[in-house]
Amino acid sequence: MAFDNIKQSQPKVVQLLENSLKKDRLSHAYLFEGEKGTKKFDTAIYFAQMLLCKAEEHKPCLVCNNCRRIKQGIHPNVYVVEPTNNTIKKQQIQDLQTEFSKTAIEPGKKIYIIKDIDTINISAANSLLKFLEEPYPDVHAILTTNNVNRLLPTIISRSQVVQFSSLNKHVIEEDLKEAGYDRETARVVAHLTNSVE
Repeated sequence: MAFDNIKQSQPKVVQLLENSLKKDRLSHAYLFEGEKGTKKFDTAIYFAQMLLCKAEEHKPCLVCNNCRRIKQGIHPNVYVVEPTNNTIKKQQIQDLQTEFSKTAIEPGKKIYIIKDIDTINISAANSLLKFLEEPYPDVHAILTTNNVNRLLPTIISRSQVVQFSSLNKHVIEEDLKEAGYDRETARVVAHLTNSVE
């Protein structure tokens, strides 16, 4: 996803992340919260690129080796956890902890992204909580959720909550046109939903 597309759809979020990086005030855990379709996961990938990009600016170049590998899901310092059968299980969190207790293959920050954290079961949430309470240096968590009310309050309190706003209908329409829909269909669908998916 292009930088301009994310910046156009979530300008306040991008500004907050850029400022955190510029001022070297990064949180060990971010909770990206907003309704479905607000580009939380895309922004999480983008933020990981921002943290590991070789470019001098505070936005990812999207062409360096790190940016490309993060986008492809093969960077050794970026670990993504997604629900299996609509649930994040304890074993997935234990695998994450094992991975992050090892010495990094490459220098730089280590980032883990947990998509749809609200699907986590209680035993997995408790394991994650221990990880959040005692963060490793240069390890950053990015958690995404459509429903912050389904999370343990202790997970919320140990994260910097970043609120994603609803997408502008024009952004949805443009995304649908890029995906191959004709102008009229894209315009109608954009007024029916907030989610390109």
